[in-house]
Amino acid sequence: MPVSQAAEALRINRCTVSNLLNANAANTPNIALRLSAWLGTTPDAWTGQQATWDLWHAGLQPRPDIKPLDRHVAETSPRAYRF
Repeated sequence: MPVSQAAEALRINRCTVSNLLNANAANTPNIALRLSAWLGTTPDAWTGQQATWDLWHAGLQPRPDIKPLDRHVAETSPRAYRF
């Protein structure tokens, strides 16, 4: 199917469809709603795939050295909130 035909069906710009297909743009909730209506899927499927893709890309980046929270200190802190 030509990109222009998909864009027309989704009622979005042809460049947007091209960018999505070539991984040059992220899927948005708006696009997820359009894709789900067009393809008979759920928006959650599309946003979930985007989140998985984003996490994978984030995992490729160097991670800062972050020390885990010492739960005992956090729980005994005078400023700790009790719910």
